[in-house]
Amino acid sequence: MRFLYYNICRGGEDRLKLLTEVSIAAKADVIGITEANGWEVGGGTLQNILHSLSLSHAFLSESNTRYALALLSKEPPSVTTSLRSQMWHAAIYAHFLRSTIEIAVLLVHLNPKSESSRLEELTLLMEAALSFPYTLILGDFNSLSPHDPYDREQLFQTLQTRGVKKFGETSLAFDAISFIEGKGFLDVARQLNKPFQPTVPTSFSTETVHAEPIRIDYAFISPLLAPFLENYAVVM
Repeated sequence: MRFLYYNICRGGEDRLKLLTEVSIAAKADVIGITEANGWEVGGGTLQNILHSLSLSHAFLSESNTRYALALLSKEPPSVTTSLRSQMWHAAIYAHFLRSTIEIAVLLVHLNPKSESSRLEELTLLMEAALSFPYTLILGDFNSLSPHDPYDREQLFQTLQTRGVKKFGETSLAFDAISFIEGKGFLDVARQLNKPFQPTVPTSFSTETVHAEPIRIDYAFISPLLAPFLENYAVVM
């Protein structure tokens, strides 16, 4: 079963053809999308994407902000829930049956303001994430991994100079990613020994807050899914 997480950046309205081409090339069974700004249930954008990708099911979660989330799939999930309570944006929780295994998917877009707020959100989301033995958590965590090869002092000073506080007030903060790993979840990139590859900046996301090459988008799996893990790649 192949999963794709896609941060389409502010609704992607001017790039739908390109977004569709990338999604088709990925040949994903399930696609999680963040920043589905302006999309509507039954609306043109969502239906056009579904038709172009030959997918049959879509679930759109409204957000507490304009940054909606969407989950597209070939087969309808057996469970689909929007999680918004005490979230800055939102999250989607769903179950998909593949052969004899049912996989829980948690699509997240965590708080963009502070690490402590992201940690609070993850603490709330853990109840859903830990309630099922086969779980995949993916999305925009807005957080740094302690395992990535940053020059921590230099990166912190650069961010401070640019007025970026979201990754730590007095030093770089790694609490959110450390927390999720402490709950037993495996960083897919690390599990496959992939070399470090940043997920921002991109040609469409060049804000000051994301001007340095960093990884803030992740996929984590529960240990029971590790034997089924085949590959992982960042598409920029």
